[in-house]
Amino acid sequence: MKAPGLPEAVKSARAPKSPKGPGVRRALHAATGLLLSYPGEDRRRTLAEATAALHGLPGEGPAAVRRFCTAMASVPDREAAEQYVATFDRSRHRTLHLTYCTDGDTRRRGASLVRLAQLYRAHGWEPADGELPDFLPVVLEFAARCPDAGLDVLCAHRAALTVLDDALTAYGSPYAALSGVVLGTLPRDRNADRAAAHARRQGPPTESVGLTPYGAPGGAATTAPGPVPLPPPAFPPRDRTAGREHPGAGQPPGSPRGARR
Repeated sequence: MKAPGLPEAVKSARAPKSPKGPGVRRALHAATGLLLSYPGEDRRRTLAEATAALHGLPGEGPAAVRRFCTAMASVPDREAAEQYVATFDRSRHRTLHLTYCTDGDTRRRGASLVRLAQLYRAHGWEPADGELPDFLPVVLEFAARCPDAGLDVLCAHRAALTVLDDALTAYGSPYAALSGVVLGTLPRDRNADRAAAHARRQGPPTESVGLTPYGAPGGAATTAPGPVPLPPPAFPPRDRTAGREHPGAGQPPGSPRGARR
């Protein structure tokens, strides 16, 4: 995902030199949104642009992102793609779809997706490439474009971000550096920390009923005529050059998203 907001975000970060200032935070959201996207053919250019954009910005956050870029630049392209798929498409706790952590395969997730999409439209923006609105790179791009509203969305999903960060750290993934940076841009929230601990113990919720399809006309709920057991997540080998699909309500994260452009 190429976030057009990155240059503007970096410009705004040049004036205030506070590591915790809104300008630096906005630049970090823009950069991490790009770097958490699938590493497609332009990944080396993305790494170079993110490194250059954050050069000279104060604080541990920009430094951590630059170190990530340096480390990933030495990884072969095919290995980077396989690493991304293994990291984010094969674990419920390491999904980049934030509402899945709290809503799982339930009708509630469909409503959460609709609310996010409506929020984006209210601010005059829609995600590119057909991604779901809870996909973390999409949320981060929104936060870079609309800092106040975007920060509210990230704070509302702090529990999911904490679960993701803990899972990436336990997995030994280099992407844990980026999730840690994102969390570092948010205020502490004890309620969110307790919610994250509960989510780690219980896992994503499920229900054996029809789900409201995301994108139903008018966002109206549609219910299956009877109980429909939900299948467990299946993670077949991914062909990242195939057509784009995305995990919607009722479809576990891990479905192919295709190479990002």
